[in-house]
Amino acid sequence: MDEFTGRVHGIALRTRVQYSAPMPEFDSTTRHLARTLRRLRAERGLSLEGAAERAGISRRLLVGLEGGTGNPSLGTLLRLAEGLGVGLADLLEPDERSVIQVRNDDEARTLWSSDAGSSARLLIASPDLELWAWELAPGDVRASDPHRAGTQEIVHLARGRMVIVVDDHHEEVIGGQVARFAGDRPHRFENPGPDPAAFTLVVHEPVR
Repeated sequence: MDEFTGRVHGIALRTRVQYSAPMPEFDSTTRHLARTLRRLRAERGLSLEGAAERAGISRRLLVGLEGGTGNPSLGTLLRLAEGLGVGLADLLEPDERSVIQVRNDDEARTLWSSDAGSSARLLIASPDLELWAWELAPGDVRASDPHRAGTQEIVHLARGRMVIVVDDHHEEVIGGQVARFAGDRPHRFENPGPDPAAFTLVVHEPVR
């Protein structure tokens, strides 16, 4: 857990951000993830050490995930997906071949949350496209490492206000506005306001 202290547009921000917080609703897909990781590693002819090194995680963590006993953070899942050359949906979603896929809102998985009450729910995804529903609590910050080269993200802020930071560029967004930015650079979301910021996030991350 890290402490973030700074100012956004003259407003002081001080919050403790748990970047590696485990996902609270992961139990239902743990076995699916374990099977998928074992299959992908076998298809690529990778040892546990080799796969862990590609993903930038420990061998011990990968052993736990393949054994169905781990509880990975969103950051760990993203590193695994990139290291194995697949999308996030390839790790979490069953292979569906229907022309139209429909999900209920209550089926969305919460893949990130913070002590302040923030959350990120994955509504639906394909290997290279993700649709998220986010709520960022007042004073909270969510930082992300760069995604794959060519990744683009689009934010539609429904209510509240938020600052999007990409590298050293800061842009404030208010309710009703839409923003697009490069997701293959270090970026973060900050909520300097007194109210929660609710937004939809689309991530296009070219995998193949």
